[in-house]
Amino acid sequence: PFPITDEVAFTVPLNGCESVQWSPKGGELFGFCDGSLVAIPFHHDATDPIGSPEFLFSIDSSIFRDLNKGRFFDVSADGERFLMVEETAKPQRNLVVVLNWFDEVERKVPTE
Repeated sequence: PFPITDEVAFTVPLNGCESVQWSPKGGELFGFCDGSLVAIPFHHDATDPIGSPEFLFSIDSSIFRDLNKGRFFDVSADGERFLMVEETAKPQRNLVVVLNWFDEVERKVPTE
């Protein structure tokens, strides 16, 4: 809890989960585990406060591959929707070089 009190602290076994964050409503954590987004229930007044992860949906790992393993999603204030950052393909940049372009300009627009 915040502010910090004398209550017991709990260690949450993440078992390979990444990008774990609290739900804005409290009571659960969201994390990316083994290709899926999961919800991990948390009960403040229980002898076993950490519940089993519940599968929400699968996520293609290419979505966040190059995001430096930072947080690639956020949760809406009501805890019902997710916003995700997706890596996009890098646009190809081409360089076009035109030779003798001044001759072409003089041919189309005579100066005399």
